[in-house]
Amino acid sequence: MARVLLVDDDPAIREITALRLQVDGHHVIAVGDAEAALDASAEMLENGLSLDVAVLDVEAPGINDVALLSLLRTSDVAVPVVFYTGNPGAAAIRGISLADSALEAGHPLTRLLATIDSMASASVDGAG
Repeated sequence: MARVLLVDDDPAIREITALRLQVDGHHVIAVGDAEAALDASAEMLENGLSLDVAVLDVEAPGINDVALLSLLRTSDVAVPVVFYTGNPGAAAIRGISLADSALEAGHPLTRLLATIDSMASASVDGAG
């Protein structure tokens, strides 16, 4: 399954989402902010590992996840990104997410899982 970086400042949403992803067989690195996300992705690179997908909450305090996307894109991390948010207006961001633009935290996590599964399959197919 996929190695997923999950970034969400809400501990309850982060924990529920991480648990659901783990139940589905994914390896999850769950962090609460962009700085921790950058540290985690750098540590993975140092260990010769890569991320299959990053799940970012659009509206996080500090460096928001739209800014985090820019930082990830300028680093050595070339990871597909899914924006996952409870704010329907923020979910309408276009051109920066490979996910369904209507994906919201209020919807069943099965949509998020299907998106991650699809992205992980595409990265495996593209590598072979």
